Amino acid sequence: MNINPFPMFARLREEAPLYYNAEHDFYALSRYDDVNKAVIDHETFISGRGALLEIIKSGMEIPPGTLIFEDPPIHNIHRNLLSRLFTPRKVAALEPQIREFT
Repeated sequence: MNINPFPMFARLREEAPLYYNAEHDFYALSRYDDVNKAVIDHETFISGRGALLEIIKSGMEIPPGTLIFEDPPIHNIHRNLLSRLFTPRKVAALEPQIREFT
């Protein structure tokens, strides 16, 4: 990518609002409104392979149960269960242990 990526982004929005990368078998959206619609349409768009190009290009298998790569409804179930472990009070209680490591 060039030092200034914005001309390339503009070209993508104009010429390839829905871009398919055959080498790594993924689609990418380049327009803001399309992305906003996609993030709430879990029937059409999945995040099972992630959104980071480096992970997609690596060909790494994502283990089942990896929260950030899950789609609803299972993502919501796991997130709700885990969120109970990360309340402000519980995180504050961990502060002394965290400070020992840093």
